[in-house]
Parts: sequence; C-alpha cells; structure tokens
Amino acid sequence: MLPWRRTIGAGAFLLAGLGAFSGIFLAPGTAQAQDACSIYTVVRGDTLREIAETAFGDGARFREIYSINRQVIGGSPNRIEIGIELRLPCADGSLPGDRPASATTTAIRPPAPADPQPSEPAPVAPTAPTAPNPAPAAPPLVDDGTLHILTTGTTPPFADARQPGLGLFAELIVRALETGAPGQPFRIQLLPDAATILAASETASALSFPWFRPDCGVANLSSATTAQLCRDYVFSGPIHSLDVAVFVEPGSPLVAAQSPGDFSGARICVPRSYLGPEGRETGLLPRSANLLDGRNMAACTSALSEGTVDAILANRDMIATAGLPLAATLATEAQIVIAALRRDTRAVSALTVLEDAIADLTEGAEWSSIVAAQIAVHRRRVGLGL
Repeated sequence: MLPWRRTIGAGAFLLAGLGAFSGIFLAPGTAQAQDACSIYTVVRGDTLREIAETAFGDGARFREIYSINRQVIGGSPNRIEIGIELRLPCADGSLPGDRPASATTTAIRPPAPADPQPSEPAPVAPTAPTAPNPAPAAPPLVDDGTLHILTTGTTPPFADARQPGLGLFAELIVRALETGAPGQPFRIQLLPDAATILAASETASALSFPWFRPDCGVANLSSATTAQLCRDYVFSGPIHSLDVAVFVEPGSPLVAAQSPGDFSGARICVPRSYLGPEGRETGLLPRSANLLDGRNMAACTSALSEGTVDAILANRDMIATAGLPLAATLATEAQIVIAALRRDTRAVSALTVLEDAIADLTEGAEWSSIVAAQIAVHRRRVGLGL
C-alpha cells in the first residue's frame, strides 16, 4: 500500500502514511539494543519504529508498542521522552511482569476447505467443518483492564500486518478509541485465524474485526464459526459495505438463477482481488459449488468465455471498472463489522462507545472515497503480485 494521508470530514481523522507516528525527531538510527518481552528505557535518538524494528524485526509494530504504553508515552506516538520505560510484548502476547490469565474456550476450529480458494484471504470467514475438531488453545490475554483489539492482520486493505498502523480499519478503530474513550487503555493483537480470535475473546475483554456480519436468521448456518458468532456475539453497525454478486454471461442459462441451489455443482471463478466473505459464506452459493482460484478478473472472464467456469464471484465495482458485458444473478451486501462477546459487558459497552466515535469519524462521503481509493491500491498490488 502506498504512503498517503487524508482527512475525513469534520472529524479530522488522519490516516497515517509511512512516515507518521515514528517518534521524536532526533538523530535517526540511534536506537539502542533491546529485546522483545522486556522493559526498555528510551534513550536519545530512539523512535518507536526503530525500537520495534530492533526488538521484533518489524518496524510496523510501533503501533502495538504505542497502544501498550500509551499512558506512559502520552497522547501522541510522534514524541517519546528520554528516560521513560516501555513494556515490549512477548511472543505469546503477554507483557513482561504479567501473569497470563488461564485460557478457557468452547470455540471450534474448522479444517481447511477441500476446494481451491483465492490466495488473497478474505476477512475472517472460514469454511464450515464437516466434523468438529478439538478446540484450539486460546492465547493468554491478561485481564488487567486493557481492552484487547483482535484481528488477523491478513485482510488488506482493512487490516494488514505489513502496513504501518496495521491497515485502514485498524487506524480507524485506534483513532475512534482515542477520541471516544481517551482514558481506556487498549492494545491491538494479531492472531492467526478466526477460531483463535474467538477463543481469545473468552479470556479477557476484547473486540475483534473485521468480520462480515452473518445472516443469523438462516435456519441452517453454513459453518460452526458462523453459528458461534450468531449465538454468542453482538456486532457494531457496518464500518463499510461491499456489494458482492455472482456474474454470468448474458446468454447463460444461469442468468435466471433464483436461489443458491441453482448453482449446485457449478464452477465459480473467484479473482484474487475479490473482497468479501468466502464464497459459500456469502449466502449466494451452495456448499456443492466448486470455487476456483482466478489470478485476476481477466483470467476469470477468459475462463468464462471458454466455458471452463460457469460463473464469477466478484464485487460489483470490479465489473463496473472492467466494463464487461456480464449479468449479475444473485447479489448481497457484505457488511464489515466489529464483534464483542455478548456476555462480556465491558466489551459490549466499549463497542457502543466505539461505534458512536466511528460514526462521527466516517460521516459524509469522503470516508467511502478513501476506502474505495485504498481498495483500488490493494487491487493494483494484488495484480502486481505484491
């Protein structure tokens, strides 16, 4: 993702580029030796980015250091004072000096799907298991009053561990917490998958994102994870919505499709730059649909014209920008939301505050244009194989 910064409406929400939040502006390159899982004393010339690079080998984790030590650093990560002590997190997510809380969970981790899937992972929406697997061990979250913000960091451009600030929506959530709940300590933590996130949410107050809001009114929910979300979690209003549809050639018999069952056994091409739930989680396709990895829209449309696939699952804007004569059959609006464990009253309360602050920050059309621009950048990166 290219460096950029923009302002959102009256909320004056600044999305940081590559150079933001880097620390005090003294002589660069002078960060002293430090290790993860330790308490580090800031010396002259340090920046949060250099500390993160030295401790973790990843300068992008400066935001994680800031969120952990925000009360010590103050209101801006752009300035860190000489002599303050920073707690650097351990590999298991705990902090030096903390006693990890015991982990209990009822989450079920689904097995990997048998069909080929797009290589660009969609925001947390795993395929349903055919039989339950043992529950994964939840990472220890310390229940010390910190609000844990959990994400995979593998859903660009919304949450991206490779980017400073951890992606577009991670930046939004951080800014919303800083403006809506300035006294609330919080910490963003990257976890490997949906099941681990749900398991961790059982151990301490946590919000998680980005989820696609499931249709909980469906009698037979498509996966154990979806069923667990509907049973145990509450959701924010949509942070952003994506139009998703199944597209066919105008002369295809499938142009008259009325229900997912009409695509039973169909071969569905999914471009790698598609953004949305996994194909069978959209509610548009049956479990029997065969999902095929398409390198890009051109590859999918070529396969469609050659008759090697029957339809394409894509976002409407992908079709609009390509100018292709394709017909949309079944369609839906995939809403990206934040989730909180229903029985966790502290997390649910924080979700309400966060939702109000996000609404203020994203009011007006500019937020949508910012997201659209970043989606376009993401798709160019995918097309270049970056």
